[in-house]
Amino acid sequence: MNKLVICTTGTSIANACLAQREMLRQRKSWDEDAQPLKLQILDFLSKPENDLRHQDFRRKVCAEMNSLDRLGMERTDRVVLLASDTAQGRVCAEMIKKVIQESYSMSNAQVEVRRVEGLQVHNSAMLRERGLMNLVEILLDDYLTKDELRYSYDVILNATGGFKGTVPFLTILGMLYGARTVYTFEFSNELITLPPLPFTFDVEVYNRVRPALNYIEEEVAVREQAFLSKVLNYSSSEKDMFMAFTEPYENGRVTLSPLAYAFLKIDTRQIVLVSEQVLDTVRRSQGIHKVEFERLLSNVGLPLWRRIHMERWRLTDLLVIKQKRTGERIAGFVRAGVFHAALAFAEHEDYQRVLGNYRMTDFDNVNFVQWVPQEDLGIDEDYSDGIVEERDKLIVEKRELKERVERLNEDVIGLQLKTEGQRNAEEKLKALLKERDLELASLSQQVLSLQGAKQMLKQETLSLKDELGKDKASGKIDLKQLIRKLFKGHT
Repeated sequence: MNKLVICTTGTSIANACLAQREMLRQRKSWDEDAQPLKLQILDFLSKPENDLRHQDFRRKVCAEMNSLDRLGMERTDRVVLLASDTAQGRVCAEMIKKVIQESYSMSNAQVEVRRVEGLQVHNSAMLRERGLMNLVEILLDDYLTKDELRYSYDVILNATGGFKGTVPFLTILGMLYGARTVYTFEFSNELITLPPLPFTFDVEVYNRVRPALNYIEEEVAVREQAFLSKVLNYSSSEKDMFMAFTEPYENGRVTLSPLAYAFLKIDTRQIVLVSEQVLDTVRRSQGIHKVEFERLLSNVGLPLWRRIHMERWRLTDLLVIKQKRTGERIAGFVRAGVFHAALAFAEHEDYQRVLGNYRMTDFDNVNFVQWVPQEDLGIDEDYSDGIVEERDKLIVEKRELKERVERLNEDVIGLQLKTEGQRNAEEKLKALLKERDLELASLSQQVLSLQGAKQMLKQETLSLKDELGKDKASGKIDLKQLIRKLFKGHT
């Protein structure tokens, strides 16, 4: 794999130049003229005895080349030179670039000079407030978090050149982002790989001080006591430890130290994307196991937390994330700065049996959706006194109680709907009965009318019979007159 070496650069390439002393005295800014120094460096490099084809000279020309040459640089590699924010720093970085290109036959695009604004030693306040913070931002935003670089190059941080105060920052960032950090004592024969710092205890301390650091970040500068009051479970005996995350500011206040700024920059929570397999595993989990999976998915979006809980398995290129005491694991990868949770394992046996069958490329066409935490489950770090276990039990009991309440609410709503339905049915029945009563009343009226007509008809019939009897007795029956009487009042 080709190398991408990111170097802090100093001025050792100009050690033989008289103009260097004058430049130090004048303290020229980045854009100011530094032609005399440039010409003297070029003159030094052009001497016949100074031949870059010779290894001995390459390693003596400057501190940066001493370490680069020992890394075995090749023409397909890349170099980034982080230059201090002075005219002297600019010229020296440009001359180092020239030497690198000639020594390893690299193109202009393969060697990049980056200005780090504020990175100088003449103004300590500017160095703290801008220089070191800009250094951290460049390293993180432009290189260490770029997946296309991390997976295409062997990224190496070279802390040999430049200000020695940058070494801790490169070491910490290199450890957290899996990049080697190397250092060569000036013109020594040994390339040293700086060991990782012991972060196990420091992370616990950091978790406690993080709310206080966030408070300073919002306010820029605060009173010392206000800062300490935000530290979780603070004890006065710990004052020096926590104040190390700050440095003095104006009017007796304190602000973030560059190291604390680096931690906050690293520890910004990012979104997490999950596959359907992960979602399904979480849905099917019960009780404590479900809580542990949800905590894993919530915290894996914190780069610092993720780095500390990350392990690699030799049979796959997927990253495996596991908390300290639980068996649940998530396997995934970082793409475009976002962690993709591809697989979830509830049991260690499943993890060992299945994980080796998968690679990152197996998930190129898999759909991922954003994980949205439903509640803050905290960061699972300290298990010595069983507090976390007790907290998780309470979380499970709370969830079970909430589910019971929801079921009761559903039952109540069901009863309410049933009662409402009965009430509506009763109202409809009443309306129907009222309608039937009205119909019955109408029918009763019609019956009475018919009965009255029947009685009248009966009386008329009797009257006709009586008249007919009289006419019959007298022998005078007028048929026409009888018909008229019969139909009288009915025509």
